[in-house]
Amino acid sequence: PIATTAEVAGSYLYLRASERSLSERIKEKVEARRVSQLVEEEKRHIMVTLEAGNDIDEELALLKPHLLCKPSLKISSLKRMIESKHPGRLGEDQLHLYLWMGAPSPAKQAVRLVRCGEGDRLDSFKAHEGVRDLRAGLSFVYSQKESLPHDYRGRVASTPSP
Repeated sequence: PIATTAEVAGSYLYLRASERSLSERIKEKVEARRVSQLVEEEKRHIMVTLEAGNDIDEELALLKPHLLCKPSLKISSLKRMIESKHPGRLGEDQLHLYLWMGAPSPAKQAVRLVRCGEGDRLDSFKAHEGVRDLRAGLSFVYSQKESLPHDYRGRVASTPSP
């Protein structure tokens, strides 16, 4: 038996609808997977707090010092970002970043700071003894000084040195 034109058209429309439905289900699954990967990737991001050292003018301090960063971000990228907020006034080559070892607090008598190298990545700090969990975040002080005093307590508790 030979199929009628209507039967052929009906079969074609059925196959086309099935293919479209399958294509939409595949798209939905791909999108759901992409969203779950983004959520997982965001969980791996590190909250970074950038505090201006007491040698940095308050007008040059970042207005929004909290960033959500990829673990592979390098210190040099953080320095470029700080410099980009104040082109010509804070040179990336003049800035130094120091990692707080412990939670920064004006009440602390002494806070241990570790100077960060240009090529250091955020995830490399998990090896430092003072960093317990990267998911808790990292706090940095940025300064134009080559070194900060061992008893540095931050902008609030410190007075600028000459």
